[in-house]
Amino acid sequence: RKYMCNKPLTQVHNRPRGSHFWGSLMNTKDVFLSCGTFKVQSGEQVWFWKDAWLGDKSFSQVYPSLF
Repeated sequence: RKYMCNKPLTQVHNRPRGSHFWGSLMNTKDVFLSCGTFKVQSGEQVWFWKDAWLGDKSFSQVYPSLF
């Protein structure tokens, strides 16, 4: 909870004053995420505006005026 702040792994970033362990985890996050896929089931954990659907940007970043 301290580092994730109730966000999914795809939404968290390295913190400047985080632990060395957390920094190492964040450095390998992109490699880890590129090795698999996600399956949307019920949609309860999907953040339509905040998740990156195509590439590394979310819809809220690509279409800020709509967000």
